[in-house]
Amino acid sequence: MLQGDSSINNKRLFYFILFIAGGCFLFLCYPLIVNKLIIEEDLGVYVIAPRYFYWNCLHEGYTPLWCSYQHCGFDLLGEGQFGIFHPFIWLVYRFLPFTLAFNLEIYARYPILALGIYLLTRRWGLSPAAALYSGFVCAFSGYFTRHFSHPVYITTLVHIPYLLWCYEIVSSSSVFSKRGKLACLGIVFLTVSQILIGFPQGCFYTGLLEILYWLISWKRGVGYRLILFFMFLKILGVVIGTIQLIPSFDHYLLSERTKFNEDWVNFGSYHLRSLPSLFFPLWDDGYFEYTLYPGVGVIILSYGLILNYTRTDPNSRSLINLLIISLIVSIVLAFGKAGFIYRLQLMLPIIQNFRVPARYLFATSFCFAILSGIAFEMILQNKMRIPFSRILIWLRYGFLILGLIFFFCLEFRSPLVGSKEHRILTGLSLGSVELSIALFIFTYTLKVKEWAIYAWVIFTFADLTGYVIFHHYKNSIYTLDELKSLETPLLIQHQRIFIFNNGDYQDSLPAIKNIPLSSSYLSMKPRRKLDYSNEKVLALSGTLWLGKPTTPQVDDIYFGRHEWEWTKSPITPLGYARLLTKAIVAENPMTVLKDIDIESVAIVKKPIEIRGETPGQVTIQTEESGLIVLTTETRSVQLLVVAESNNPGWRVTIDGEQQEVIPVYGDYLGCLVPEGNHRIEFRFYPRKLPLACWVSLTGIVLTILVFVGLMQVKEPK
Repeated sequence: MLQGDSSINNKRLFYFILFIAGGCFLFLCYPLIVNKLIIEEDLGVYVIAPRYFYWNCLHEGYTPLWCSYQHCGFDLLGEGQFGIFHPFIWLVYRFLPFTLAFNLEIYARYPILALGIYLLTRRWGLSPAAALYSGFVCAFSGYFTRHFSHPVYITTLVHIPYLLWCYEIVSSSSVFSKRGKLACLGIVFLTVSQILIGFPQGCFYTGLLEILYWLISWKRGVGYRLILFFMFLKILGVVIGTIQLIPSFDHYLLSERTKFNEDWVNFGSYHLRSLPSLFFPLWDDGYFEYTLYPGVGVIILSYGLILNYTRTDPNSRSLINLLIISLIVSIVLAFGKAGFIYRLQLMLPIIQNFRVPARYLFATSFCFAILSGIAFEMILQNKMRIPFSRILIWLRYGFLILGLIFFFCLEFRSPLVGSKEHRILTGLSLGSVELSIALFIFTYTLKVKEWAIYAWVIFTFADLTGYVIFHHYKNSIYTLDELKSLETPLLIQHQRIFIFNNGDYQDSLPAIKNIPLSSSYLSMKPRRKLDYSNEKVLALSGTLWLGKPTTPQVDDIYFGRHEWEWTKSPITPLGYARLLTKAIVAENPMTVLKDIDIESVAIVKKPIEIRGETPGQVTIQTEESGLIVLTTETRSVQLLVVAESNNPGWRVTIDGEQQEVIPVYGDYLGCLVPEGNHRIEFRFYPRKLPLACWVSLTGIVLTILVFVGLMQVKEPK
């Protein structure tokens, strides 16, 4: 793409960047090195406990479709974000210790992302050193490291450079060449991999970037037929991925996410006051989703490239146009309710519920990294010129003075350490000094001074490493044994605990000790008929202890250390499984709950015939993932109630014969039990999973047929 003479040894610079970036990665993956788990933010609140349950299921031979330890039980496959069918996730959790498997899932994505950017930018013509620089500044940029606690989201985004790389291979060679055929196969299976990760929103975000790439490619001369073929390959991937998509969609229809609310969806809309985070590493307006810090060096290089736009060749310009357009579109979308484009999303079904518009900023970070790589290449080729370069000299002194002023303001005002004012002043002070240092080094890199090039690499990755160190590992690293030793109350079998927390972020970490929870944070929380702040409801769910976090509240969410203050529930919890002889009918259980004796009266949706004065005996024989086996002894037809969340995927058999599952109290499992001794078996199997399996199998067969056909066609000479 860029040709020219350079006095810099590219091979030596390549290995130097690899060495420096490797050191940065060591700081990032410190928990992996010391064999500990990091539980900051969503990792502790949401991710680790179900992952540990999944690991246990694989090692003990259970089917991990239903997790009974959280939320009185929930559909783990339908929840989606645990990728239980993804080959990589299955392999690491099946064959490795839990801590190592979890850390590999968390940390492997960063070098994989860097490699993807490297391969893509090499395809676009960058030298090995510039491509490697671009890859690692993307992987370690503020956006991707601040979303450290969103492993599924980031892993979905990691597929982007590989997808674009495959498109480039096919576009520049031929569908019928050996490389082209492999690249087409790669497009299909990368799409499948994205879907199996279990984060459909991420697939939507990356799909928008792919569509934009197709439009620019068409403008660059790629035929519309080839673009249509790309769409066909994506459709094949989606069809194969329906084994995850259909259960997730079915789960979505039963969740609170279907309650469309424009204010709720617009939560996390980017705003102008967050823009300084582009330049100041510690700038923080209270919500990490808004943070967009690609690195001071990356911003300066990108700005330098724009100033030298006319000095680039036509092929480079089309690429730069793609990146700048993508960058602008992503920022406009990120503004959410303040951006006119985002309002179009609110008109679309299902997609209208994709919240946190600021997540579109992933494309901004992605584009900045590649722009900086192109600029770095121009410097190596001695092609970059900055008009009015003397201004750089004045700017570096100006930023240094500005940094000192902010520092004295920080000392003079003495704001409370950790407060918002303290973070802003510290960020302004440090950011101004960093800008001054960066401009000083940049002045000499324009002269292609070898020492300045190496100093620039050191500065870039030192800046990003410092950012990682500041924002991570704050009292939130534990060994697995330490997590299991966190203080929790004693429970007898089948009793639960309920953890109060601010908003929807109920901590799920006690579940790692196999302690059942009647609460937990879920991304698609099932709709419930009962209000779990009610004492009677807590008793129905079997809740004995109530927990309140003692961790200081930060930004309206309890994060960091996980410690709780425990109090007993005011009402003694009822049994996990029991037989009842009385029932009343009510559409909304909460309207009549206060007027009934929950120990002897059930609430059902439609009339049932039960009789008898004395409830029979029920014994729990087996309780494991998605399987509950009980035996009953009664003298009349009675209602069996099991305090496990009701879901359409549950099936019940009595002595091997299929029976109807009756929702009791709106949220729990139930069925009518005949007189005498019987064996009752509740088994969970997602109701749409058979359909999903057949559709996925059809997609696999179609893909095989397509590529068998392609293999029969020889590349035209």
